[in-house]
Parts: sequence; structure tokens; C-alpha cells
Amino acid sequence: MPQDPHDTDALTKTDLPIRFGRYVLQDVVGEGGMARVFQAELEGPGGFRKEVALKIMRPKLYERGGIDPDALAQEARLGGRLHHPNLVDTYDFGMAELAGGESIPYLAMEYVRGCTLHEIISRAPLEPSILLHVGAEICQALIHIHELELDGRPAGLVHRDLKPSNVLVGAAGEVKLVDFGISAALQRSALLPGETHKAEDRLWGTPAYMAPEQLGGAAPDPRADIFSLGVILYELATGTRLFQGEQTTDVATHVQQVDRVMGGQTVQLEEIDASVPGLSRILRQCLHQERTRRPASVRALAREIDGLPDRQPAGRALRDLVAHIREGR
Repeated sequence: MPQDPHDTDALTKTDLPIRFGRYVLQDVVGEGGMARVFQAELEGPGGFRKEVALKIMRPKLYERGGIDPDALAQEARLGGRLHHPNLVDTYDFGMAELAGGESIPYLAMEYVRGCTLHEIISRAPLEPSILLHVGAEICQALIHIHELELDGRPAGLVHRDLKPSNVLVGAAGEVKLVDFGISAALQRSALLPGETHKAEDRLWGTPAYMAPEQLGGAAPDPRADIFSLGVILYELATGTRLFQGEQTTDVATHVQQVDRVMGGQTVQLEEIDASVPGLSRILRQCLHQERTRRPASVRALAREIDGLPDRQPAGRALRDLVAHIREGR
């Protein structure tokens, strides 16, 4: 066991469960460059317990100044403003004291017992009703994000890192977006008037799911999330990534040449339309290199999805699929 139980980078499954402030860490459920995510329990007086996902900054990186000390606080402030059934809820933000007297920030969020959309894509091609149900639920989450107001004014919020691993599907078939770290970092001026962000921050994200303008360094608007959702829908329909390459630069080049990619022989639009009538038309709308040619809003995109012949509630079928995935782990 590590000398300091708050050295969360050194914790392994054999060290768990272990106490971390008011929480008991039960399992490691996520890894990122800036933080680790644990399944944990909040404990309180009278036997109170609540299951949470606890996101903890990587201590050594934090102590060396490799992470913006306010980064997780920004994400917490933003999460505190976002409340929607298709978004993971934020419960708590705080600082845990380390053995040396230093403190490390943590963020407690809703724990979704299920799987990621990445795991569901491994079962693609999916039943059309499931695919469209997932797409429609993501649309509802994005509508809430894009239309958020702060003090009566539009926040101008964009998720900016929409990808399969940031979409969770719960055991009851619920679809929820997670990880607003990039959004929060780039919305400091909205949440904390007078603060600015750096130009290089615009490049944060995952190239295979980023819009061309993001890769080009332009500040994205909601149509960037529409592009990312188009990439996800393609992957749900085919089980393959739209933009591939051995190097990140290769992937980025393909994204920036998306009009050529969409016209290439490797893109399976005819097969998609045969299995999910009308979906290829929506994909063509979302996956334009020029953002002015994409749907004007996610609301407009949601109406297009809802109008497809195979669109119907599929929560029960999605719940059964999640159960099969969890049983096979």
C-alpha cells in the first residue's frame, strides 16, 4: 500500500477500499491525463451513504504546477449550473489534505452504473431504433448545454470534447454526457467575468471527433458539437471510425478534408441508408467541412432525427444491451 493514501496515482485495486477525506474509494473507473476517477462512497452521520464518481487531480502533476490549480473548480462551477436528465450531475467540490500539508482538489459526480458508448459501439451495427434513440438523447443534452443562460444572458457554451467515451449509458438505459473540463476551462470569461483564456486552449480535444474549425484553431460554436455527433452516429451505424490514421496528424488531415472523405469509396453511406433509411442524409448534413452548411442548431438536428421512420423509444432494448455488455466483462 502506498505510504500516503492520498497519493491516488499510486493506488491500485489491491489498495482499495481506502478512505479519502469524507469518501471511501472503492474502485478505479477512469484514467485521464489530469485526473483519475474512482467509484466511491460519501459517508455521513447516522449511517448515511451515497455512491459517487470521484474525480481527483493527479497529485504530483498538480503539485508541480502542471495543472491549472483552478481547473477542477471551473468544471465544478459549470457542473453546478447544468441540470438535465441527459447530463451527469455534479454533487460536490472540495480539497483533500495530503500527508505533507498540501491539498488536492476533487470533484464528486453522479455515478452511472452501466457502460460507455465506446463499449456499445463494439456491438455495432446496432438496431436502428437503439442508434436513433441514443442520437436523440445526446441531442437533448446538447440543447441544454448550448441554451444555458448565466444571469439572464446566453453562456455560449459548447461541449467541445464529444466522443464515445464521454457518453455514459446506465443500467436503466439512460444516456448521459460527462466531462465538461474543456468546456469549463474555455468558459472562464462567462463564469468569472474579467478572466480570459489562452489562444492555444482552442486546440484541446480529441482529433478523431473534433470539427475541422477546431483543428484549425478557430473558436468553435454549437455546430462543432453537431459535427462531433455526426462522427459518433457514423460509428454507431458502422462500428468503424470515420477518421482513421496511424498518427494523430494523419487523423487531423482527414478531418480537415472531410468533404473528400465523405465522397470516398470507404465511407459506407449506402449501407447505412439501407439499414437506417434517412440517416445518411443527416450524416451528410452534419459532416460538412464548412460549418455554415451544417444544421443551424441541435434543435434542428433533433427534429431531423425524430422524423426518421425507425425513430422510436428504445430504452428497454438499450437497457438489455447494457446488461449483456456488463455480463460479458
